[in-house]
Amino acid sequence: MDDSIEMMDLIKTILERDAQISVRTCNNPKKVSGHLSKGMFNVLISDFAMPGMNGMELFRQVRSEGYTLPCILYSCYSQEEIQRSCPDDVPYHYIQKKGHIIHQCEKIRSLIMR
Repeated sequence: MDDSIEMMDLIKTILERDAQISVRTCNNPKKVSGHLSKGMFNVLISDFAMPGMNGMELFRQVRSEGYTLPCILYSCYSQEEIQRSCPDDVPYHYIQKKGHIIHQCEKIRSLIMR
């Protein structure tokens, strides 16, 4: 889940190099529930800053609907900035959009494969 289609496509391409990983993308947080209801998902990855709903709000919504999948917040904001603006009452993993995209995807991949 990212508001940048190009970023989602790049991450999808990198992650799907691993034959065990299949990625479904969505750039509208209000449509995530519909996607979750149609399939089996191992993890939900979301950016923090998105139009209409931030990543933490999305994670809260997903939890309120009964989904228990792990959530990964993937953001250019620091974790401290996110915690100041939004209480972390929903458990999540955090990966900062900093450094090389391949290294970030390796961190995402390791969380997916847990």
